[in-house]
Amino acid sequence: MKKRLMDFLCCPNCGNKFELEIFQIKDEVEIEEGLLKCNCSEIFPIIKSIPRILPDAFETNLAFCEKHKSNLPKSIILRLKNPQFKKLYKQTQSRFEFQWKQFAYQKRIFGKTKEDAMNSFFKFSPSNITKESLSKKLVLDAGCGHGVYVENLGELGCEVIGLDIGVGVDITLERCRHLNNIHVVQGNILSSPFIHEAFDYIWCNGVIHHTPDTRQAFSCLSKLIKKGCYLSIWVYPKGSWMWEISQKFIRSITTRLPEKLLYYLCFIPVPLLSVVKTYSGTSLKNSSWRECAQVVYDWYSPEYQSHHTIDEVKDWFEKEGFEDIEIFSVPVGMAGKKI
Repeated sequence: MKKRLMDFLCCPNCGNKFELEIFQIKDEVEIEEGLLKCNCSEIFPIIKSIPRILPDAFETNLAFCEKHKSNLPKSIILRLKNPQFKKLYKQTQSRFEFQWKQFAYQKRIFGKTKEDAMNSFFKFSPSNITKESLSKKLVLDAGCGHGVYVENLGELGCEVIGLDIGVGVDITLERCRHLNNIHVVQGNILSSPFIHEAFDYIWCNGVIHHTPDTRQAFSCLSKLIKKGCYLSIWVYPKGSWMWEISQKFIRSITTRLPEKLLYYLCFIPVPLLSVVKTYSGTSLKNSSWRECAQVVYDWYSPEYQSHHTIDEVKDWFEKEGFEDIEIFSVPVGMAGKKI
């Protein structure tokens, strides 16, 4: 974590800025371990160069707590002895962590190369967002997952922050070690750890429909964008009544299966992707069996998954104070400029 990131971080509980306590720093630049303290009594750790701004961050990083127990406030030590926090969104977080551990190091993810991902980024961005317009801008990839988009944007010259709730942040940081203009934060869109009106562009592709409240997640993102700047999202479109009922039934089973079992089962229906069109366009015509299996796993593994219409999403933009709303060719993708 670079000290500059402190300019954009705030306590998700009260919105106040953090006080930084450094335990370990590399070359006077990269803060590898430390604490983020708020005067409302909230405290979050910095572990492996990443601020972990989640309620259970200490409980899920016991090695860090043991290493620095003499420096931790008494309140944290007591909490560890008598844990009161459940891991938020445990199933969804765990499923995506498993997915990125299995698939994030492939040369092609969802059947896309790094170059394909860059083309996809602009496909899901408003027409006036270009490589030139993004240069030196502050961009948020909300739900950065495997980190390919963060890497691509960093190489364009943007200052990029990648946010994710799970292990995707560690993979993103590892992928982007060669860049000094990226930041990575482990946190929750619904409890945003960023100050309002911080970003010049927010890109959120295939993420908020995996939260308990897609509409509220959109509202949280809309508060982070500067006036006159753009927010771009893509969410799953609502299908026919038969599709919705059948998928809800199948997912009621698959979301309860053990991760490894589901992982292996997802290789079986891969040939069906040549018949059932995927949102990523992935099929055996253009991708490997394993790449197709990831698409199946991505669809059937997380607990939270909502589907939306164009009119519904456009209404979100309008009610949150956006204009110049642009609807993309792939439903349901949309962008708008904050008034």
